[in-house]
Amino acid sequence: NTTWDERYDVSLNTNAQGPGRLLEFAKKCKKLKLVLHVSTAFINGERQGVFREKPLCSQENTPVPFLDVNSELKLALDTVESYHGSETIQKLKELGTRRAKSYGWRNSYEMSK
Repeated sequence: NTTWDERYDVSLNTNAQGPGRLLEFAKKCKKLKLVLHVSTAFINGERQGVFREKPLCSQENTPVPFLDVNSELKLALDTVESYHGSETIQKLKELGTRRAKSYGWRNSYEMSK
């Protein structure tokens, strides 16, 4: 999903959890030899400098607050329950932008990737 201001719950579900679900499925495929994931994202955000790719497993040495996708999804789902109709969509888009900026990204797309 490459919509910059997608609903926060949709961005997280599609871009953050989707590859994980695909990997879980791939682990069940007994004859599978390779999984190749190609992302469409540029996710530099607002941070400057060189950032080495390494697994983000803990809060140690992270330049931004630790991002817990499950907590973010719960926040989005709580927002869904708090509003009705078209107001829900707008509130989820605003939430995504606000949360992304708090972690140093410009929008929910970059954050979810």
